[in-house]
Amino acid sequence: MPLIKISCSNEISEDTKTAMAGSLASAIANTTGKPREYIMVLIEDSKFLRLGDRAGSALIEYSQIGELENARKSELAAILPDTLRKYSVAPPERTYIIFGEFARENWGHDGKTFAE
Repeated sequence: MPLIKISCSNEISEDTKTAMAGSLASAIANTTGKPREYIMVLIEDSKFLRLGDRAGSALIEYSQIGELENARKSELAAILPDTLRKYSVAPPERTYIIFGEFARENWGHDGKTFAE
């Protein structure tokens, strides 16, 4: 179950959030092979993020259960910031990405961990 969390300094309309969430989920599904219906997308706009000035910036946090191959990380590192650029959230040069890989026992759902 991948999770992508976008924190950005710009305000984003609900329509844009909905469209962008769909694009992000599709990009992750196509790159990782994970089912689209299990990809969680969280978009937090109007956050105080600053990279030297007031221009738009973003932080992408991508997490999943298990290891993500370096080749897939490289693909996502190109695709995800470009998606944010297409929706006028932040340019790639003002977007940072953190990849998180978790053991099954460190991720839970429905009252139990994925290791149970």
